[in-house]
Amino acid sequence: MKKKKCICLCLAIFIFILMIIPLSTLGAASYRTNYEIHEPIRIESNAQFTTENGVRSGDGTIEDPYVIAGWSIPLSFSDLKQGIQGIAIYNISAFFSISDCLISSLGGRINNYIYRFTDHESNGIYLQNVTNGLLERCVVQGLFGCVHLENSSGNIVRNCTSFRNCCGIGLNRGSNNNTVEFCRANNFGCSICLWDNVHNNSIIHNKCFGAPIRVFNSSFNLIQNCTFAPSVKRNLFNLFLSTIGIDLNHSDNNTISHCTFFLKRIGVRSIASNSTIDNCRFVLCLKQEG
Repeated sequence: MKKKKCICLCLAIFIFILMIIPLSTLGAASYRTNYEIHEPIRIESNAQFTTENGVRSGDGTIEDPYVIAGWSIPLSFSDLKQGIQGIAIYNISAFFSISDCLISSLGGRINNYIYRFTDHESNGIYLQNVTNGLLERCVVQGLFGCVHLENSSGNIVRNCTSFRNCCGIGLNRGSNNNTVEFCRANNFGCSICLWDNVHNNSIIHNKCFGAPIRVFNSSFNLIQNCTFAPSVKRNLFNLFLSTIGIDLNHSDNNTISHCTFFLKRIGVRSIASNSTIDNCRFVLCLKQEG
């Protein structure tokens, strides 16, 4: 009886601590605060990597990539209605990096409503038909999506933060052989999406709070050493029903390895999917798989 009381007391203290300390602050990184304001950036050819478009240095080679860095890009309600992106890059082959930028707006839920009524979505960083890009240490908050890749391969998203967006980092339609690593996400809809025919991407060492990683109609992707935990919740009902860690939908031959699922209703949900799950930890989850 005493042992049971001790266990119950320890569990109660543990839950109380979780309610006081937001899980999303665990492992948070420090970012610069001295951003310079810049209008939204749109680049549609290698020749448009100019100082007017926020380029600090570089010539587009692998040894000296173009550098877009240190900008704060706020998007207005008018920008959202038009579906304007914070930084949009189309159809280029030059080497480039986007680093230490802050892109922000009103809120992910507002953006989601705008998308439903206007079919316009505003993302922090949007890449279409792009290779050789490095995105790192960027913070995107309050938009429809953090990073959106469309038909773009061989890019790296590293140490970025997606907060209060509808969607997080999306690898979509023909975006293969990309890497998303050491990122943090706390969004409403998804943390990371592998969506509609994307393959051979590596999702490594990311922290996902609240919303799941979603994989739809995609295969041969690796999700490794990622952590899944509840978002900032202040009541026990939401804490213990933190939905799903990874959602596989019609996606085969993916590998989920050495991930930790904490306080999830379902750790990994599979719908018409056959993937490998190995060496994962499920802590206080109602179901490991379903």
